[in-house]
Order: sequence, then C-alpha cells, then structure tokens
Amino acid sequence: IFSDSEISYWKLFSSFATSFIAPSQYKMFDPDYGNLNLNPEENKTHESGIEYVANNTRITVVGFQRTEKNVTLWKPSGYINDINKQKVRGVEVEGNISFQNLTVQANYTFTEKVKQEPLRLPKHAANLGITYTTSKLQWGTHFRYVGTRKDQNFATNTIDKLAAFSLVDARVSFPNFIGNATATLALTNVFDTPYTEFVGYSTLGRNLNIGLQYMF
Repeated sequence: IFSDSEISYWKLFSSFATSFIAPSQYKMFDPDYGNLNLNPEENKTHESGIEYVANNTRITVVGFQRTEKNVTLWKPSGYINDINKQKVRGVEVEGNISFQNLTVQANYTFTEKVKQEPLRLPKHAANLGITYTTSKLQWGTHFRYVGTRKDQNFATNTIDKLAAFSLVDARVSFPNFIGNATATLALTNVFDTPYTEFVGYSTLGRNLNIGLQYMF
C-alpha cells in the first residue's frame, strides 16, 4: 500500500489459491450415468491487481488465471473426468463512486477459455447499478449485460450459440412507511426482454414484487 495524499491510496495485491470439488453422489451412483471412478476436480487460481481508494471512490483492476484438472463432463455413456487441463483467464474492472445521496457501482469482466469451447461462459459481461438514498426514500436501478456464449444442446447433441442480452431491474423502498414498517416495490426485467441463459431452461419475463417489513 502506498499513499499519494492524506485521503487516498493505491494498493497492489496478489494471491494464489488451490481447491477441489468432490463429485456428487448422483454423479457417482446414478444407475444410468454414474461413475465410481470419478476423481475430484482440482483448481489452481492466481490473481494480481491494483486498487485505488479515495474519499468517495474505489477502482479495482484484477487479472486472473485459473487452471482446472479432472473437470467432470457428461457424455451419453455417463460422467467422466476430462483428461485435458482447462485454463481460464481474464481481467475484471470494478469501481464505485458516491456523490452525497447517490452511489454508482459498475464492473466489467473479460473472460476467455484457452483453446476450448466457451460453454456457458460469456467473453464480455458488465453490470451497472445506481442507488439514491434519503431518510424517507431509496430507489435504485440495475443494468446487466451478458455477451454471446455457447451451450450444449443435449436434445439435438449440438453446440448452440446463445445471443447476448441486457436486463434492467428497478427497486424503490420507503423506510418507516407506517411506523417501523418498510414498504418495497421491485420490478425485474423492466422491458420484458426475451432471452436464453441456458439451453433448455426457461427465463422470467417482467415481474413485480411488493414487500412489507415491520421491525419490532
């Protein structure tokens, strides 16, 4: 950490981590697709980045790389371990800025699989959130962008390309609406955007949620 003034500083950081994921009982003991010889998935992740923090601002840039071994795959004959190592790398930029009652948060992630089909993994993804808060009102809106990616279609045994999509959500809360009660209205997928997140799974259209919370 090094400071360039009394109210701001820069931070350099790096980390290395390992982990494993044990195969589920279903993947091992299912009578049709189970495999008792499955090995745990093993991951090694390295991250390095820089962060700037000031009185009302925080900006972080991180580069990452993850190596995966023994990834569990599904085949028509059953579950197996992938004999090839898989590598994922990318960069993430994240920041938030506050202006009195207004807070803006945003992030962008670039991710790629090295020499592999990017199944269910968009190369570009981004989020933007804006929140305004007072003693009697809090409102916010959230924008989400997911880029193109590919997914396996088990019905046709093909790899399908999925279109990019953007979603907008909105929320408003009224603290102490009646006594200690807080009323909330949340509208998801404001523009009723049709989209596909995963092949074979349905997605929600526009939804309105109304909530009332009382603190004793």
